[in-house]
Amino acid sequence: MGRTDDFQDITVKGNISLSATTTILPGFTPARIAEIRIAGESGIETIQAAIDDANSNGGGYVFIPAGTYTITDSGSSVGIRLKSNVYIVGAGIGRTILKLGNSENSHVIQASGISNTGVFNLTVDGNRSNNTGVGVHGIRSGGVTTFHIDNVEVKETRGYGIGLETGDQIGIYLRNLYINNVGRDGIDFKNPNGLNDAIFLSNIRVEDFGLGSGLTGQKGVDIRGPAVINGLFVNGFSSDGRGVAFNLTVAGAFGGRRSSLSNFHLETGTTGTTIGVEAGNDWVAVSNGYIRNLVTGWKVVGNAQGNSITNVTCDGCTTGFHVSDGDLAALSNVIASGGTTGFQFTTAIRNTLVNGRATSTTGILVDAGGTDNVIIGGNYTGSTTPLTDNGTNTQVIAADDITPNVIRRDLNLLGDLELDGDLNHDGTNVGFYGTAPTAQQTGVAVSSAGIHAALVSLGLITA
Repeated sequence: MGRTDDFQDITVKGNISLSATTTILPGFTPARIAEIRIAGESGIETIQAAIDDANSNGGGYVFIPAGTYTITDSGSSVGIRLKSNVYIVGAGIGRTILKLGNSENSHVIQASGISNTGVFNLTVDGNRSNNTGVGVHGIRSGGVTTFHIDNVEVKETRGYGIGLETGDQIGIYLRNLYINNVGRDGIDFKNPNGLNDAIFLSNIRVEDFGLGSGLTGQKGVDIRGPAVINGLFVNGFSSDGRGVAFNLTVAGAFGGRRSSLSNFHLETGTTGTTIGVEAGNDWVAVSNGYIRNLVTGWKVVGNAQGNSITNVTCDGCTTGFHVSDGDLAALSNVIASGGTTGFQFTTAIRNTLVNGRATSTTGILVDAGGTDNVIIGGNYTGSTTPLTDNGTNTQVIAADDITPNVIRRDLNLLGDLELDGDLNHDGTNVGFYGTAPTAQQTGVAVSSAGIHAALVSLGLITA
């Protein structure tokens, strides 16, 4: 059991100084030493024993002093089991290291079916070279409400760096994380019941992911369930990796719909099929980022609707921005620098590009499946071919170095139309005042009867 003595000030091994008025972590001010367990101290010999003791006494914080701790399988491929209302806190990244033992093949830390827990200020080492299998992760959760992971490094895992998987994930706060050299995704969210909610990621760095053999399509961050991501750096893609994927539904669940990504940097991986941001679900908003040296910078797939991207630069990507299979996407103030194609619309319907800029070989490519797409403004003078249009009803309005075309749709006016310049009609038929359009009159006799008949046919006068 933990001690219950009252203290005003205590110091643990010179690493952690507390007082009755000190805030250790947000929302926690220690008043009694019973609220704090120190793994390996006070008769509590293991981290798990300290967690269990804190949980049985109403919760608290388990402080793990600096050092490297070998984590073994405590059963069911789990090393450390978090408990409700208990938070583990190390002495800092690289100082407190929880390292999976050789041939343990376990998740290093797991939180399952609990609430109000967290991991702070330490390194999780999955010891990838001395374990096997791809289904064991650095930190794994299932069915957790209010889970904080802050100022943590996760490295050398066989599976995901962080895998938030079975059950519903509600109130997940991932902050100030460094994930590197992992076998599968850096961070992976599942959403089997479609109920994930309140997911927040900030200041995340993922490098060198998808290192396991025989794996495809690994992601730096894989999102299912609405998430807010602000501050992300991803580097070191596998040949078919994705920096961030907002995924389709899984077994009818909600997927990554209505998520947002802002203030990000994604780079490296110009071979294979690498993608910086893959929007595979509806209403994903992406803004204020830089994507460099990938095969595709931003891509809409899966017939996703209503995606948007603004204030993003793709530099050196083979294709900068690609609506491969989507509807109603909005691209604004986006730049494609270099590469083969700046903007591509494939099976793409009713998408809008506003104030784009491309210096690619082809500025804009509309494939045969592109329909009713609109290009407004922008500068494509740096492209060898500003526009290749194989689509239907592509509309171009005031884009530099692209000849504006006539909007090939009916224009219905409820009021007057006033023109300050010439009106040029290059169609074959015309009619006024509700008269069915008729072809240009030829061979009209220059007589009052002939002119009268021509005007009647146009609908300008009545018979």
